[in-house]
Amino acid sequence: MEYPTGAVVAGYTVVRTLGRGGMGTVYLARHPRLPRNVALKLLSADLSHDPEFRRRFEQEAELVAALEHRSIVNVYDRGEHDGQLWIAMQFVAGGDCHEALFHGGPMPAARALHIVSEVARGLDYAHSRRMLHRDVKPANILLAPGDGPNEPERVMITDFGIAKAIDDAKGLTQTGNIQATFAYAAPERIREDAALTDHRIDVYALGCVFFQLLTNRMAFVGGLGELVEGHTRRPPPRPSDFVPGLPPGFDYVVAKAMAKHPADRFYSCGDLAEAARRSMAEAPPSTPPPRPPYVPPPVTPPRPSSPVGVPYLPGHPSEPTRLAGPTGPRPPVQRRRRWPWVALAAVLVAAAALAAVFLVPWDRSETEDVAAGSAALPAAAELADMTAVVVLEEPDGTNLDLYLMNTNVGRAGLRLTDSPDADRAPSLSPDRRTIAYMSGPTDAAVVRVMASDGTGDRPLFPAPPTGCASMGRPAWNPTDGEVIVVTCQEDDQRSLQVLRVDGEVLQMLDTGGLAPFDPSFARDGQSVLFTGSSDTDDSGGAIYSLAVDGRSAPVLITGTPDGTDANATWSPNGSTILFRTRELNATTRGNFEIAVVDADGENRTIIAADPAQDSGPAWSPDGDRILFSSERDGAGKAGANHLWLVDVDGSAPPTQVGSRSGGAFGYTPSWASR
Repeated sequence: MEYPTGAVVAGYTVVRTLGRGGMGTVYLARHPRLPRNVALKLLSADLSHDPEFRRRFEQEAELVAALEHRSIVNVYDRGEHDGQLWIAMQFVAGGDCHEALFHGGPMPAARALHIVSEVARGLDYAHSRRMLHRDVKPANILLAPGDGPNEPERVMITDFGIAKAIDDAKGLTQTGNIQATFAYAAPERIREDAALTDHRIDVYALGCVFFQLLTNRMAFVGGLGELVEGHTRRPPPRPSDFVPGLPPGFDYVVAKAMAKHPADRFYSCGDLAEAARRSMAEAPPSTPPPRPPYVPPPVTPPRPSSPVGVPYLPGHPSEPTRLAGPTGPRPPVQRRRRWPWVALAAVLVAAAALAAVFLVPWDRSETEDVAAGSAALPAAAELADMTAVVVLEEPDGTNLDLYLMNTNVGRAGLRLTDSPDADRAPSLSPDRRTIAYMSGPTDAAVVRVMASDGTGDRPLFPAPPTGCASMGRPAWNPTDGEVIVVTCQEDDQRSLQVLRVDGEVLQMLDTGGLAPFDPSFARDGQSVLFTGSSDTDDSGGAIYSLAVDGRSAPVLITGTPDGTDANATWSPNGSTILFRTRELNATTRGNFEIAVVDADGENRTIIAADPAQDSGPAWSPDGDRILFSSERDGAGKAGANHLWLVDVDGSAPPTQVGSRSGGAFGYTPSWASR
């Protein structure tokens, strides 16, 4: 039944009917106690009387109510009235994208981009909280005037969780409006392939929506069979075929968002929006002015978490000295195979103006001859907070390569490197748009750099810095994305160097006779954490802090120079240090463990102790979780690890993540910027 104006439903007074659909009816209603209106949705009798749907709907409603984001319609309450389920939501005074297209036709590119960008923010936020939408379409995207005369149009996405409850209870093909559902459904969702279904079904649907906003046409049209054929077999349509004059890059954005396989799509909705924003650019950025001499940025006010402790050596060292060593030609780096999807570049060749906008996957044979360090760093869309860069090894131990991994679903996605070299030890830049990593044999490892989507891969430096016949894992300065710290080895000497990304040596740090390993910057960029060892052939020791200006001695945080501590990094808020250590007790049996310690070396705490070997820990961007390597699942051979995820507060046991078909061993992830 439909309720008239003035009727009281679950305590809410009906003002008018806002809309009807396959899932039920939405009313504008007055809150019984507060001076505000809500959108009151009564679900259809068929859904309300389904026991499985009711159970799942109640579970999803609890989760959705916890989502608080400017681009997501708030859920206030839910319940049952005369046998019908209802949900009270934030009322958005405006229309939706479906109505806007019906009345106004295709949208200007700028408006379509604004809408997609705002929806992407909301979806990525929900994905980071392990919520999928599953029904992204124009009718679920609400529009309202901005909060002021010069404020942009408000964009909010609604109906989170309801579609998921239907899917789980009934399956996609039993959803109320079948054709409307299939019009935006990813191929894996149509096939009901649970193994491939993750947040990228929403990326696919948002690509369909972007196409429709630009053209006022659905990506595929026709009956149910034609929709299934289109989404599962036919190539994505090109918006430029229907609206001349659109940025050529929009064709690429739609094609990538609507790729048939999830691994070929943008990894997040934000990546899609960023690629679309770049395609709107009319010119490459201007040449930056000359850089001033490097001086660590001042800290105002001083950070209370600056590392303090007992100096390992008394007094202050002399002025930093550069380590002597031959600077002969860099060891040759093996050329890598052309990316299997490099043919996509042909779509963009004609659009010369977009050369600085889209970094198309490069052939290694073309990039090896380019002067590394002479151009801007390769960069792509900012990786979502749920995305980590991980190292996976084939089960037969034949190769190491880098992948992106969604930590929410625990599955590796886009393969970033594909080479016979050992690609390892990744580090995410402060803006999460660039990845630096080690490649090659241990005695001749080089630092390479690529964009966050794997494009633009090249050596970072045009020639090895002084004393750098082999380089260790790089780490970025959080306050200056053009500065890194790295350990170098030449013969029997190890050095700790602060470098610009073009190879300029800014500071050769005096480690007080310690052999340095595993450096990482403090969050204020003023100091560097490193493992200091009494043995150049050992990768463990004690954890030290050293000022970047080179004017003070190393400061001991925890451990001893002949110890086993390593892999130290500051938490995102700069209050705690995460590292690997060895504990001798009955639980750990003397194996490596993951630990945290305060800035002053106090409160050293083991995280998720286990008899198995743990190593390579990485913070989540919010500092609440840790991703690490471990043998605790019985990986099958000594030194072989899988990736595990654990909450810092120890509220839940660790869970294994990162498996791929056929199995893969995982090492040294990078999650928060490092």
